[in-house]
Amino acid sequence: MVATPTPVATPTVAPSVVDIDGCTPQAFAESVDLAEASGAAPMKFDGKPALLVVGDSGNHGDYAIIDADTGKLLEQGKLPLGATSDDVEALAAADGVIYGITSAGWVYRWQEGPKATPMARFTLVGEPYAIGAIDTSWRKHGGLGDKPPPGEAMACVADGTNCGRNYEGLCLQPDLKAAAGKSGNQCVGLAIGKADGNAYCVTLSKGKLVAQRDRRFAVAKPGALADCAFDDQNRAVIGSNLFDALAVYTVKDWAVTDQASAAPTITRRIGVGIGFAEVLATGPSGVLYRMSDASGAPSLMAKFRCADVSQ
Repeated sequence: MVATPTPVATPTVAPSVVDIDGCTPQAFAESVDLAEASGAAPMKFDGKPALLVVGDSGNHGDYAIIDADTGKLLEQGKLPLGATSDDVEALAAADGVIYGITSAGWVYRWQEGPKATPMARFTLVGEPYAIGAIDTSWRKHGGLGDKPPPGEAMACVADGTNCGRNYEGLCLQPDLKAAAGKSGNQCVGLAIGKADGNAYCVTLSKGKLVAQRDRRFAVAKPGALADCAFDDQNRAVIGSNLFDALAVYTVKDWAVTDQASAAPTITRRIGVGIGFAEVLATGPSGVLYRMSDASGAPSLMAKFRCADVSQ
């Protein structure tokens, strides 16, 4: 059963941010032989907890599977891609499916095959689709992708990179249909826009994820956000990069509606990361993983344990 978070409204001002103590580093492999680690999702490998990590633009779906306890490299391969750029920036697991999103806002779905091997572990489920309305006038290549785009569209053309909202994070509830509710209008997760520093409510419509332009809250300055995940208390955990002091934001009331008026209160820890941290993933009992995208291989990694905080 999926816990339904308390809904909040689209705020007209920035949320209240409260600084709290940091997190304690844990023993873990210092790097993984993968270029530009950009997204991660939990999975099982030989029945044990693991993380699937993907590289972004220019790496053509390269992935690594690492042991969630030690960081040991377990497998390398390639995720099959459709007719988009290969700039996969985030991964999330839900309903037995691995979801991915490109910086341009195109959603992928993968499943493990019945005879999974390193050369063909994952199969593509359907074709990639845009997470919202497409603006074909946006530049295909958005440079650093750190400037809020004009207009209300939610995706660029399929082969775009770092354009429009410049998505860097995607986090989803484990049971999407249950999270969507009978109306299908409940938030089932969040999509993180680097270009504008916003977290957008994601709903489920006819089996597809849709980012809601008018259901969002601000988290950090443009160019700073990197990834998101849910912790074991169903709070959204959103990570930033070096331009924002490697902060980690925790949001309890993350499910945005159109009715209420209060912005969520966000707690922030700074200095929780390594290198130019992009990947953020969570584990049980306050475990947090960060991985760095420094435009090459290997990618630095770090594991932390964060004391619980009441919100």
